Amino acid sequence: MHRTRNSLSGSRVVVYGLMIMLAFCSLPQLAAAQTTTMVVVGGTILAAPPPPPTIVLTPPTISPISCLSPAGTLILTASVTGGNGNPATFVLGGTTGSSDFVIDPVSGALSVGPGGIPIADCGRLQAFRIGASQAGGGNSVAVISGLILPAPLVIVLTPPTPMPVACNAAPGTPIQQASTIRGDGNPITWSLSGTADFVIDSVTGQIAVAPAGIAPADCGKPFSYSITANQT
Repeated sequence: MHRTRNSLSGSRVVVYGLMIMLAFCSLPQLAAAQTTTMVVVGGTILAAPPPPPTIVLTPPTISPISCLSPAGTLILTASVTGGNGNPATFVLGGTTGSSDFVIDPVSGALSVGPGGIPIADCGRLQAFRIGASQAGGGNSVAVISGLILPAPLVIVLTPPTPMPVACNAAPGTPIQQASTIRGDGNPITWSLSGTADFVIDSVTGQIAVAPAGIAPADCGKPFSYSITANQT
């Protein structure tokens, strides 16, 4: 009986060993049994943006601008072509004075500003930077230059007509004062012609009886003279 039980125990050991070996042999097959999943993703490639608008200036060049141009004087008109077709909004930059010129944001009309052109800005080359933008579109910039003419030199006489002068007035007796307005601010040199009875101070512009006095032959007669102001 003892031997028989030992034989059966040995058989059980063999059977258990085979079961463990079969279990380890099955592990690679379980690991290889995987699942592959695929996801499809879609999107949209946006269309290329429209090109920026092209600014057209009419006229394409600016004629010399008078320094005395009144407010509202039209200089040029800006418009656009191309882009996305939407109306453009115009802006202005790069002017010598902030209020010298203005541009209508809708019509593109560039004109002299409400305050006119200050004398200090006369005689300068003026650069205009005009910008145009379209809603939902691009922006463009056009730069154009124009000359603001120097302010004309104007002679002012005080009093407007010479004071009456006696035939025997002493040399140097003043009869009138000449001055100027506008111009470019540089010094003035004065000269007088048309008579020998009167002279003008080349620096101050004062008109007076000549050093030799008034000629007796000119007494009781009207007189006239020409005044010249030279600004360098």
